[in-house]
Order: sequence, then C-alpha cells, then structure tokens
Amino acid sequence: MSTRSTRSSNRNPKRNSSYINNNNQEMTIDVNNVTKVTIDPPKDNVSVSSSTTPTNDSNRPENSNKRVRTVEGSNNDIVMTEKSIPTENQRHTTEMSTPQIPVAISLSESLHAPKNNENPLVTAPQKNQSGANTNSDLPNKGKNKITNTNQDTLMYEQLDLSNFKGEQTFKLFCPLNHFPNNDNPHEVLNKVRAHFANKDTFKGCSIDTICKISIIVLTFTSDVDKSALDGTNIGSLKVTFHDFNEENTCNIIQQELSKIFNRSIRFVDIPTSYPTEVFVDIVQNQYGKIHSYKEIIRQKRNNNQQRGPNHRNFKPQQPMYKQLHVVFKEERPVKNFFTNEIYSLKIENWVCRILPADHTHPEHDKRTKFGYKITGLPMNAQLGDLHPILTRINAQTCSFTPTNNKQLQKAAYIYVKEKDYKDQIFHIKCFNTIIYVFPQNIRLSCTICGDPTHEYTNCTNKQDPNQRPKASIIDRNQSKKPTINQQIYNQYKSIIATQNGECIVRMDQNKYQYRQQQPTHKLPSITHAQNIPDNTTKINCLEQELNALKLQLKTVAEENAILKKELTMVKESITTNTKELLHMKEQLTHVNAKSDIMIQKLDEISLNQNILPSRINKENYTSVTNTNNNLQAITTNRTLVDNIPTERQRTIQVVSLPTYNDHFSTHNHTTAQSSNTLQNKIKNFYKNKSSSHIKNRIITPAQYLNVQSPRPINNADDLITLDAINDSQDETFNDYIKIGTINIHAGFNNKLDLIIEYYIYYNYNILILTETGLFENQLHDKIVKIPHPTTPHDYLYIVHDCSGDYKGSGVTAIMDSFFYQHLISNTRTQGRILHLKFGFKQHVFFHILGLYLPASSDSKYASIKQACYNYINKIISKNKLQDHYLILGDFNTTSNKKSQSSSNPIDNIIPLLKQFQFKDVVKHFNISPPITHIVNRIDYIFTSPNLLPHTYHAFTHTINEHQFFYTDHKLVGCLLNKFFFTTKPIKLIYNKLDDTPSPDRINYRNININTWNEYEQNSNIAFDIPLPILNSQEDLDRAWSDFVDIINDLKSCLPKKNSPQNPYSAPLILRQAHNKVFKLQRLLQTFNVKRILHICNILRDKSTVNTFAQQQYQKVSDIKTPHWNTYWGSNWIPYYRFLLNIKKSLHNIPFISSFIIPKHITLKNFEATKSFLKQLLQTLRYNYNTTKNDITKKNIEYFVEARNNNLTENQSKMLYSILNRQPRKITLSKLQYIDDNNKPTFTTDPDKIETLTCQHFQSYASPSRRNYYSSPDDLPSPWNDAYSPRHDINDSIWHPLLQPLSMDDLKLVIHDAAKYKAPGPSKITYEDIKHLSQLGHSYLLHIYNYCFNNNCIPSAWKSAYIFPIPKPQDWNSELNNTRPITLLETPRKLYVSILSKRLNHILANNSNITTYNNRAGILGQSCLEPLLEI
Repeated sequence: MSTRSTRSSNRNPKRNSSYINNNNQEMTIDVNNVTKVTIDPPKDNVSVSSSTTPTNDSNRPENSNKRVRTVEGSNNDIVMTEKSIPTENQRHTTEMSTPQIPVAISLSESLHAPKNNENPLVTAPQKNQSGANTNSDLPNKGKNKITNTNQDTLMYEQLDLSNFKGEQTFKLFCPLNHFPNNDNPHEVLNKVRAHFANKDTFKGCSIDTICKISIIVLTFTSDVDKSALDGTNIGSLKVTFHDFNEENTCNIIQQELSKIFNRSIRFVDIPTSYPTEVFVDIVQNQYGKIHSYKEIIRQKRNNNQQRGPNHRNFKPQQPMYKQLHVVFKEERPVKNFFTNEIYSLKIENWVCRILPADHTHPEHDKRTKFGYKITGLPMNAQLGDLHPILTRINAQTCSFTPTNNKQLQKAAYIYVKEKDYKDQIFHIKCFNTIIYVFPQNIRLSCTICGDPTHEYTNCTNKQDPNQRPKASIIDRNQSKKPTINQQIYNQYKSIIATQNGECIVRMDQNKYQYRQQQPTHKLPSITHAQNIPDNTTKINCLEQELNALKLQLKTVAEENAILKKELTMVKESITTNTKELLHMKEQLTHVNAKSDIMIQKLDEISLNQNILPSRINKENYTSVTNTNNNLQAITTNRTLVDNIPTERQRTIQVVSLPTYNDHFSTHNHTTAQSSNTLQNKIKNFYKNKSSSHIKNRIITPAQYLNVQSPRPINNADDLITLDAINDSQDETFNDYIKIGTINIHAGFNNKLDLIIEYYIYYNYNILILTETGLFENQLHDKIVKIPHPTTPHDYLYIVHDCSGDYKGSGVTAIMDSFFYQHLISNTRTQGRILHLKFGFKQHVFFHILGLYLPASSDSKYASIKQACYNYINKIISKNKLQDHYLILGDFNTTSNKKSQSSSNPIDNIIPLLKQFQFKDVVKHFNISPPITHIVNRIDYIFTSPNLLPHTYHAFTHTINEHQFFYTDHKLVGCLLNKFFFTTKPIKLIYNKLDDTPSPDRINYRNININTWNEYEQNSNIAFDIPLPILNSQEDLDRAWSDFVDIINDLKSCLPKKNSPQNPYSAPLILRQAHNKVFKLQRLLQTFNVKRILHICNILRDKSTVNTFAQQQYQKVSDIKTPHWNTYWGSNWIPYYRFLLNIKKSLHNIPFISSFIIPKHITLKNFEATKSFLKQLLQTLRYNYNTTKNDITKKNIEYFVEARNNNLTENQSKMLYSILNRQPRKITLSKLQYIDDNNKPTFTTDPDKIETLTCQHFQSYASPSRRNYYSSPDDLPSPWNDAYSPRHDINDSIWHPLLQPLSMDDLKLVIHDAAKYKAPGPSKITYEDIKHLSQLGHSYLLHIYNYCFNNNCIPSAWKSAYIFPIPKPQDWNSELNNTRPITLLETPRKLYVSILSKRLNHILANNSNITTYNNRAGILGQSCLEPLLEI
C-alpha cells in the first residue's frame, strides 16, 4: 500500500493541533496540549509494507509545532511534549520518519527479526533514497531503492499467512463515576494512561457509553495482565476494573441504573410558562442538590392534515403543564418525599405533584389511585378559592384542567391519601353555583352544570338555545385596572406618548438586549416622514368597494341557502317516489300470489267433482296411523297431494314438561284420537301455498353457493344466508342458527298455520311470539308437538306461557327438534317472560328469555312490572361463565331512557342490561337500527358479552300481511354460529382432497428390484453396529425400539401409496374453475357500494377522534383519497396478479384482451373495472358449467362401461351394485353397555369407550366361568387320563426343540411368510424383514435367542391392533354384535413360527406322541380322520 505525500508546515503556520491517522488509530490534541488516543480493533496487522510498522507516522502531516515521539517497548501510546523552538535534529527526524513511497524489505527481516528492546521499525531511507519529490528522483519514481539490481534479478519469497487473524486484545472496564473527581473525564483518562504507561501490553484506553452510563475501557494485548487486574482494587486510582463481558456489563450497569433510579423523582403539573431554572433553584434550596434534570412537554398531536384547506395553518394548542424528571445527587431527598408523605410542592398560586420516576413503583399507585374530580367551578377560579374545599376533604394536590373560550365551567383534579378517600359524590354550594366533587373513575359529567349523574342532553339547566350560554365567573370587584387621571396625563403627555417611528432606549440595558428589541426593518427617518403622500381617499374608496363585495357575498349566500332547500325538497320527493314504486311492486307481487291461490282453489274444485263417493267415504274413516302414512306419501310424492283432496292431516301430540336431570326423562305423548276434529277444523297444511313455494325454490348449491354445503339447501333464503356467512378463507363450512321474535298482535290459534309457514319459509330454529292472547292457562302449560311440514319423521315443538291473567299477554316459543332435545327447563312469569334453558356439551348453557313487558301505565300492572324487573335482575346477577343469554321480545320501552331511577320498572330494564355489558345486537350490526313499531323501536335482542362473538348478524324484517299474517310490529332476528352449540365444525368438501402420500402406507406391490437392492444396501450400513448387550428386560425393550427405528428410517426410500381420492371431491380442473369463480365473487363483494361506504366511514371516524363529528359519506364520490387508498390497499393488491393470470389464459376473448387491468382502483376507473369484473364472472361461470358437464358426461360413460365389464369380470361387484349393498363398518363413537345397576346405558366418552372395548376383547375368547386345576388328577373324567404324564416317550426327542435358533431357521420362516399382510403397531411388514441384509437378520436373531433362552419377549409385542367388524346383524352400538380381527407384530409371528415348525417336525417324525385322531395340524396329515370319527 502507498502513503500520501505530506505538505510543508509553512502552509498552515497557525495550526495548533495535529492528527495522526492510520487504519487503527486516531489522535487529537486539545487546547491544553493533551493527546487523546482512540484505538479501534486492528483490521490488518500483517502486510509486507511500511504500513505494518507500529510507528504510525506515514500519514501524519507536518505541523509548525514539532513533537518529539518516544517509543517505549511495544507500547502503542504516544506521549507528546511540546517544544517552543524545534531543533534541526528534531526536524530531520520528523522528515525521515515519514516516507512518501513504499519501502520494500525482505520477509525474513520484517517477520523473523530478533525481538529485543528495539522496535521492529523499518529503517528510513538515506537522503539519496528518501521519498522527497526532487528532480533527481523523478526518473526512478516507484522503483525499489534498496538494491541497484534490475527487476529481472530480484528474488521473491512467498509466505502463507492466511490463518493469521490479527493481534488479539483483551478489555477491562470501570464506570466513570467510580473515579474520584469524575467531573472532568479527560483528567480521569490522563490519570489512567499515566498509571498504565509502563506496561508493555497496555494498548490504550477510551471512554464509552452504555445506557447513558459512561465507562472507562482498558485494552491489553495480554490475557495474563488483563486477568491480573480483573476484580482488583487499584490503589492509586481507587477503583476496580472488571472483565468487559456481557455478564459483568449487565450486573454493573444494572447497579448504576438502580442507584440513579433511587435518586430520581418526577414533578408533574408544572405550568409551562413558569421558568424551569427558577423551579430547579427552589427545589435545590428546599430539598438538596440536583445532579441532572429532564424537561418533558407533551405536545398535542397536530391534526392539520385532517382539517380543511382554510384551517391547516393553525398550530396545535400549547400544553398547559410540563414535567420535570429530576435526579438528585443523594437518595435522601427522595426518601424524604416518600417517608414524610410529601405529595406536592406549592409555589405562588399553583401546586405541582410529586410522583416516583417509574409507574411501577408502589408509591405511584398510592399517589394516583385515590383522587376526585371537581366540576362546576367558575372559569376564573384559582387555587386559593378552593382552600375550604381542599381542607374539607384533606386534599394533597390540586391541578386545573385546560380551558377554552367555549367552556361554561372549569374542572380540577385533586388527590388524597387512602385513609381520606370516600367513594361518594359531594355537592357544595359556593360562588352562587353548585360544585360537584366525585371520584375520578366517573368519566362523564354534564358540560353545563358539571353534575356527574346526567349528561348534556338530559340537563335541566339548559339556557335559551338561541343565545350563547354564559360562563360562570367569580365577581372579585377587580374588573377595572387602576390608572392616572386625565389631568396628570395631559401634564406629562410629551414624555408618555410616542409617535410612529419613535423608540425609547434605556442606557442601563446591555447591548445584546438592545439589539434584540430593535426591529428587523429600518424605519423611515423623521426627515422623510413629511414626504409620505396622503392615501386617505384611496383607503375610503377601497372600504366602499369592500362593503359592496360583502353585500354581494351575503346575497349569494342567501341564494345558496334557497337552492339547498330546493335540492332537499327534490331529494325528498325522489325518496317518496321510490317508496311508492317499491310499494307498487310489492302490491303486484301480492296480486300475483292471490291469483295463484285462486287458480289452485279452482283446480281443487274441479278435481273434487271427479272423485268417486266410495273413495271419499274411505277417506273419512282413515285412522290416525294411516294419516301418518299418508303424510309421508304426501311429503315424498307431490303428485299424490294434488290428486287426493284431503283436509289437513296433522297429528298433534301433547307432551309433559321436561325436568332438569342428568338425562332427559321420557315424555308421554298423547295422540289426539278425534279424526273428525282434524278433518273439520284443520286445513291440509301440506297443500298450502307456502309449502309448495318452498319446494319449488330449492336451488342446487353447486351453481350458486361459494362453498359446497354438506347438508341440503332448504330454499333460496337458506342459500343466500349460507353464501353470506361462508364469505371467508377458512377451511370450514359455517352453518347458522336463526332466532327471532315477533309480536303477533293476538289471535294465535287463528294465525298458527301462517306462523308455521313463515317459520319454515325463513328457516328459523327458534321463533319467540309475544302477545299471543293466551291467558289463564288455556293450554294447561303443555308442550305441543306437531310434525315438521317439509322434513319426514321430524317434529316442531311449541312451548306456551299462558299463565297471565289478561288477554293482552302470552309468550310462545316455536323450536325445532335439535333444540328441544337439549331443553333442560322452562320457567314462566305471569304470561310475560318465558325462560328456556338449554344444555350442551362441555357444560355450556344457553338461556333464551322471551319478554312481553306491560306497556300500560295502569296501576294494576305495577306488580307485574316489578316482578318482571326482579326476575331479570335475579337471572343476570347469577350469570356464570358457562351461561350464555339471549334476551329478546317486546320491551315496550325505548333505549333512549338511560336513567335507572325511573319510577317505571320497565324503563329500568334496558339500563340494567347495559350495566351488565349486554349488547343490543341490532344496533351493534346496523349503524341506524330501524323502528319496529309505528314510530319507536321497542323490540330488541340483547346478548350477553360471551355470546356476542358467536353472533353473525342481526336484522329486522317486515311481515307481509298478504302472504302470511297481520301484525303492527316488525320481526327482530339474529344469526348465531351453529357450531357454538355442536362444537363440531365441518370441513369444506372441496378441501378434503389430499393427494399427498401417507407416511405409514408403502406401495409394496409397485416396488421394483432396484429399490429393494438399495434398501438392502442401506440396511447393511445401518446395522453395521455391535450387537446390543442384553441382560435385562429394559435392555431387550431398548434393542427392539432401536430395531424399529432403523427399519422406519430405511423405509423412507420406499415409494409411498397415495391416499385414495375422496369420491365426493371434484377433479382438479373443476376445482380450479370453481376457485376462480369463488375468488372473483369475493373480489366483486369488495366493489359493493354499501360496503365501501361503511368501511370508509369507520376509517374516517377513527382518524377524526379528537375533532368534531362530520357528516358521513353518502356517495362514493365523496370519499377522501386517504380513506379510499386505505380501503383498496388491502382489497385490490391480492387480486391483481390473479386477474392478470386470468387475462393471460383467456386472451382469445376480445373484451378480456382489450381491457387494461389497473394497478390501483381510483374513482375514475371504479365503474369500468366493476363492469368488467361482472362480465368476467359470467364468462368464468360458463367455463365452470361447461367443464362440469364434460366431466359428468365422461363419468357416466366410464361407469356404464365399468358395469358392463363387471358382468364378465367381476360378478360380485356387479351384484353389490345392483343390490345397492354398501360396505359395513363400525365407528366407536357411541357404545351401549350394562352399568352397575344392571341397566343398559349409552356413553360417548372416548376414555370410557376405550376401557370398555379393551375389557370386552380381552375376555372375548375366555369362558364366563373358569375353573383352575393344580394337577391332572383334578381334571374331570375322561380328561384326567388324557392329560396324565406318559413314561413311554423318550425325552431325547425334545432336544432339537431346545437348541438355540439359527440363521437357517429364521430364513426358512421368512421365505414362507405371506406377502402384503397388514402389520402390527410398529408398521413392520414381512417385506421389510425379508429384504434386510445379513447384518439386519443377525440383529433380529440376536433378539430371538435372548427371548428363547430367558423365556421373555419385548414389552411392545404384548400390544396389538384390534379391528371390530360387524356380524350379520346390525351392531347397534353393542360390542357383542362384533367379532375382532387382531394384528400382531410380524417379528413376533416369525418367532412363533420358528418354534411351531420345530415342534411340528418332532410330532410328525414321532407318531406315538399324539393319538390318531389328533393329528390334523401336523405336517403331512389332514382333518379327514376327525371328520370320519364325527
């Protein structure tokens, strides 16, 4: 590397500091001629050049003041001594130590020189070899000047220093404040340098900062010196240095910060205008010396960007208070504040609060938790005015809140000690007004009078709305400022008054203050003041023109107001016309419905005329049982309904009230026997217009629903609701529960059929009916059960509350069988409250309270009103975590009555619900909820806080009186998540397909020889380990576990078998087409105008929290750019790439290829993009339907051909298909067993099912009664003779059986093992063992021999898989109707096979051991002899 040439010192004769720059050092000299050296870690300490030398003079410029450098050993510190007159020798030394060209030396001289007291410095060149820029050196510039040889004769030596990582350094540190007299860091640094100057390994020292704590860092090149000083107290410096590592740094810095924390305090509520320096002096004089302080002023957020163009220049209001974070030099002042309970410091006419420096300090809660707020104060109230009040409540602090010119009263906050705190409201009459003192946790209060018990809208002290209210003030009789009279002013006017351009200058002011007071511009001199022209005439003319413009502006404003009124009238007329048009369309629909009904009636009349009398007579004598059968036929076959003119054939069953037990009690259903009553009083429900209309409106979900529903779609309303709630990207199908309430306006018996029609038509699960008109227990409090109109073998249940005493009462609930099965109890309250309690799994209870509260002010209803209020208060007061409440019905009160002190208990119910955090869901999901009765909203649905997250939506609906029934109320309903009650979310069908291979399923049938060879080679490597030492059962289990792990690792190279495709899932191409339609539908939903306005209004409300409320967006064109960009930033960007891919795939369609997809949605391209997406959606739907039809056609052709082939190839499969036989399987989700009381019981507990299943199959092959015998003599005859020991058999024949197992035995059983058999729990198959290497078989044989010699087996062999399969009869959740298939470990079966083959060989070669009729399983024998014996 080359060095920069230095310049002569004569060019900068006045310079008094020098810099020595190198790769690793930087030196500065201050005014006191003290050198400061900062040493960085070395970058490259080995280089064949002069830069590697430690002299570091190559880059130092020459200065006028020469320094003499002294080098001591290997010390890199540079000590400078200033000389006033540099000598010639010193000047020559400086010039010689600064070469201007690189000096080449040999490697041996630079790296292998002897290390003595000399410094390994490069010898400076002689005068004729120096790097001075002389004329004689110009021809040889850049050449090597140590030798005179040519470049061709030079010798090169190469040395590899790639592993050399540089000089290693070791560091110590000590906090700066541990040094005495640490106010001057430079003086401390010089003392440290002087102390360690004589150490050869001392590298330098520096000052560093960690978490605002200054530390001194020492650097050494020797770990021995560093370790010797670590933790040692240095006497001369009176400090202790520590190793500079993370642990020591954390501990010591934490100690220092803890000391600062204990000396810190915070002064709050200091007026911003009060000088900080004065306040600091006051605190120091009273409490102690201050080390440091920090001023904190909380600036208010500037909302100019959200203001209009005329308000953006307004600056935010200056804060009223500031804080001071003070650190004392000692801990005594802080302890004094806390020990003596000093809460505040009074200065002049204000008080500042004293708080701990950190919010987590226990003293902080003590000083901030117990406080009051004072409201109703006059606007000019001061601290002294509140002295009686503060003394009365023992206040410790008092701070006024900021005010503005729009406020009518002033507020203040005070804090007291815990013992003086009282949770109550004080009313104090003072200053001709009422002052309120109340706890600070009450946030809202009236802005007029300050009363915390009401708000501005309910204040009784409102003044005239046409006049601006006047703020209250204290009359101090100091409104006039004292001044001199007119006589004195006239006498001394010459020295008091000043003219334009005159300025009074005080000579006692200093020059700096005088310059500040002078204006920045020059005033005209007095001599030129007389030459200024008189512009009075021009000013008058301009004022006249200004007045004329003001009149014109006023006229334009009036005309604008008139035009706005006319525009409002036009909008109202348009709204009226729109309503009339909708009403006319609705009337037209009603007329069409009526015409359809009349045509249907005429058809029935014409059919009745053609029916034979005999058939009519036969129908009149139909029994109730036949009626049920006819109902099924009517439901399944619509033609039968149209041809048989029967009356309504609905069976009504009355059941008793269920009670709350561990399981539901059996209900006695009483069937009405009077067929005449059914035929004469009830119409045919299945022939009404609604039922047929529902069946005709069922739509295939695959064409319109964005997900494939796992359940049937009831009708169009069900389809729309499912499509709305499944508008998400999760992988589950969302289903809903629909619950509503409606005041039917009496006439329940007459409207029942129409109510059931409405219930079915709009897919309700529970419908609460109020004002049914049933009273005095007309139905004897029974639950009515009726067949479901559209679902065979299903029922609806009607629960009545007719316990009232008046006709205008009654509450009824209609529910489906799902909820009735979970109904625990129901409670009635005088025909006004029907309380239904449902129980679900996981101890979840669902409560529905149907309300019909009295509306009359008659005194006879007072007891009923109070009883209703008391019951609701009692129920919600006992609310538990597992209880979920839905309170709905006709409240006969409005939510505007917020006060709970009303004399009418009904008006206090809604405030009571809100007090317990109940939510009005209709208002929650709708910005402006509609009215439900004439002009008021008196029908509500309230949910408990824990039920609200499971609520999808809430709505109101107008009942069509022409199609259903008349009522003067609107229905109020809500949608709940169904899986909150079932706890079993359903996976989407099209997401069930998983083509990834299962890790446990190996495709053994498709494995070729090469794969098995690779498997064998890998096993040879894997089992190339010493055989395990087996001395205990634990060793055996460990060896078996290792064997299983090795086999599983080897199986990773085998091909996996793909999971079978779900027969209900669509092919990939169809799912891709479906996903495109689904995703584009999702995108089009973001273009919905109502959705855009709703979300942008929310964004606007969030961004204007601290500003006045503005009018909401009514049109898309009104939306501001920030809100528009925020909305589309998250909705358009994810779909942009998706649309580009569609355009690329459908480029042959003209309208797609010609349209340019915008990168950003703006107001200009909004409508065009929306129109394009709608047209694109139609194209994608057409492609989807075309693909679906093609796939359906191919599937039909495939299955037809497959069935024809089965006729010749697979007759059993053809028969199964013809007979519609399905494979039978068992799912152990529910089990029937005999309990301790010998009664059949069902359970769904998985642990219970597992225990019962294990117990059953463990004793499956064992007799119920087992006798144990100790010897053959105890056996009954003739078995005692058969099992008696025989002495005619030679014991030597058993010797082959007891020999250790050999490799031949193992390979023989492996060769005979069957293929493709199901494995046991370890998943090891015969194929896995068969293709192992010789080492793998040896490992397994070693385990077998240990088991054989020690009469034991691995513990894992005792586990097996059991698969229950059904017997010919239905299994009915009983294990006795199943038979097991057991899957054992294949190595265990091989081990048993070896022993069986040995025993079989012995029995086959020795025929005298067994009898002639007991040789069926022996090699070479059969079961013919036993059969002949039988």
